[in-house]
Amino acid sequence: MRNTVHTEVLVPTHDNSGYPFSDVAIERFEQFLLDLAGGFSRRGEVDGFWRSPDGVTMRDHSRSYVVTLDERNAEEGASQIDEYIQRHFNQLASFVELTPTRATVF
Repeated sequence: MRNTVHTEVLVPTHDNSGYPFSDVAIERFEQFLLDLAGGFSRRGEVDGFWRSPDGVTMRDHSRSYVVTLDERNAEEGASQIDEYIQRHFNQLASFVELTPTRATVF
C-alpha cells in the first residue's frame, strides 16, 4: 500500500455560450490525464448547480473523472489539471478535489 491522493475532477461538456466541446478536446484532456497520472476513470456525466456572485443560480453539465496521484506530487498534479481546464475549456474556475488515500497502485 502507498500513500496516494484520490483526485476527482469535473470537466464541463459545454462552453459558456452553450456549445458542446468537441470530441477532440475531450480526447486531448484524457490524454493529458494519462500522461500526468498514468490512468484515469471516467465516471460519467453529472449535473451541478452553483450561485454566481450576483446571486443567479447557474447549472453545469460536466464529466466526472477520477485519477490517483502519488502523495508526493498530488498538489502539483492537481494544479496542472486546474490550469489545463481553465486554459483549454475557457473556464474561470474548475473543480479538482483531493482526498488522501492508500492504494495498491503504482
